[in-house]
Amino acid sequence: MTKSKRILIFGNSGSGKSYLARAISSQWSLPVVSLDTLFWEPGSYVTKRPADLVQLDVQEEAAKDSWIIEGVFGELVAHALARAEVVIWLSLGTEECLSALKERGFTCSDEAQRPEMERSFEKLLEWAKGYEVRTNERSFEGHKRLFDEYVGTKVRLNDRAAIDAYIRSST
Repeated sequence: MTKSKRILIFGNSGSGKSYLARAISSQWSLPVVSLDTLFWEPGSYVTKRPADLVQLDVQEEAAKDSWIIEGVFGELVAHALARAEVVIWLSLGTEECLSALKERGFTCSDEAQRPEMERSFEKLLEWAKGYEVRTNERSFEGHKRLFDEYVGTKVRLNDRAAIDAYIRSST
């Protein structure tokens, strides 16, 4: 596989986007940009940042010479699509994603915030369950549309074995 300098990874929550991004990053020394860190207020997965600031941050990151941008937010992925050299869609089944989310769980260093974090995690699980039935930019349908419209090098990985094989092939 030819080393690419700008890789865009998207898929459902729990599909392995961060895992794949870290693996490629460690092999090719590319910086990873998680759309979660741009979308949410620091230290929170319940408070969104202003949409115009998030969009500007994504565009700024995409303008850089090298990156791996990963996330579920199709509307943000769209801002980096034209600069991507490779697009990777992790289209794993919902049950596989839910299993990964449950295995990963959540961390909470502040016991006072634990109930809020537990509620937030339960909402994430419910949201991930709806990936194949939603029709917005953060859904299977939305990701498929982005993937189909992209005219450059693209890869669709449908299970964990395919992700691991892709990582092995990128060394």
